[in-house]
Amino acid sequence: MTLRCRQLYWLCVAAILPLAACGEPPPRTFQEFLDDPVLLEATLLRCRQEGEAARADANCENARRAAARLAAEAEATRRAEREAASARMREERRRREEAEAEARRRAEDAARRAEEEAYEASWILPEAAGERPDTAAPRPSADPTPPTMVTPDEAGRTPVGEAANDETVEPVPQAAPVEPPSGESS
Repeated sequence: MTLRCRQLYWLCVAAILPLAACGEPPPRTFQEFLDDPVLLEATLLRCRQEGEAARADANCENARRAAARLAAEAEATRRAEREAASARMREERRRREEAEAEARRRAEDAARRAEEEAYEASWILPEAAGERPDTAAPRPSADPTPPTMVTPDEAGRTPVGEAANDETVEPVPQAAPVEPPSGESS
């Protein structure tokens, strides 16, 4: 090759090279749109403005897929947050109901104890409780046995069939009353 041919060759290559580089850049990938929300919004805006002409555009298709994926992820996040909030509310309600049930149970127990104490106190004579040291005093509500009182009438007695020294005494048989005969006179 001669010098002239070489120069012409390089001149042609230099002229064609810029024309080849002026072509459309390769379409953005789906991942690029996921990683760059500004690029995604700009591409979606351009695709909306172009309308039907952008339907076949690879950039618009990748941008729409990326937008759909991001929307699905955002919805899944919102759903998980709502479920967590709902679980917290259920737990708070359960605790509140348990506390209310416990408060009702304690109030019922207190009312029952007060009723038992009032019932037991009704068996104590106010004038006898102050005069006699051997009379029963009101007992604590935890004691399940009823109070025993010794009245003045029972203080000196022993039960029937028992002697004072705890020996068993047989009761004395009593004779039945005899009625006079009905037709005879004496």
